[in-house]
Order: sequence, then C-alpha cells, then structure tokens
Amino acid sequence: MRKGDSSHGVQVEGYKELARALRKLKDTELKQELVATNKTVAMAVAYEASNYVPTVTYALFKSIRGSGTMAGAQARAGSKAVPYASIVHYGGNGITANPFMWRAANKQLSNTVSIYERDIARITQKAIDRSTVHTTS
Repeated sequence: MRKGDSSHGVQVEGYKELARALRKLKDTELKQELVATNKTVAMAVAYEASNYVPTVTYALFKSIRGSGTMAGAQARAGSKAVPYASIVHYGGNGITANPFMWRAANKQLSNTVSIYERDIARITQKAIDRSTVHTTS
C-alpha cells in the first residue's frame, strides 16, 4: 500500500501520551500489552480485508497482514512479490479501484474502537497502579 497514506486511519486521542508514559516507566510488560493490542486491531482489519480482496491468483490475498508496534497498528497488503496491491486498491493503469483495505477498516471501526477502549483503560490503570507503588515506596 502507499506509504504515508493515513487518510483512512483511526486516531486514538491520548495514544501518543500513553506510549510516551509507558516508555518513561520502562515497564516492558505494559509496552508488550500495548503492542499486542495494536496487533489485535491490525489483525482484525487484515482478516476483514480478506473478505474484500480480489482472489484471481490468491497472491494478493496471501499478502494481507497486520502488525502492531508501540507507534500503532497497521494492516497492509502487498509485498515485493505482489507489487500491484496499491494499483488494485487505489486504481490505475486502466484498473478500477477496489479499496478493500478501507472497506475492511470501516467495517471493523466499532470493533477496533471497543478493543482500544477496553485495553487502553486496562493498561492505563495498570500504569497508574505501578507508578503509585513506585512513588510511595
């Protein structure tokens, strides 16, 4: 997919601040939980995208994946072996656009919001509890 195109991404208010606070706490477990949350969100979108992608050879289908990092969640399609993913998605070269990743993201929006609300609340509470324990000791 086209690098730097976040026009259809989801912005989580306060996410950057949470990630920064977790880095300062140097709590590996909480960082891993945030990465796992991001991967869960990305995989939900990637799985949904598999319902919309054209499956002539299944190469594009097989290239769909999700990843999570401290920076966020990202669902992707395409690879060096499947360089035409962006043409299929955005259109071009006489091919009509099939925005399968956007359809998937839109379809999974309420699910991803629920996952983030639940997990970020849990991670934030754990961070607060741990920082309180460290400051009162």
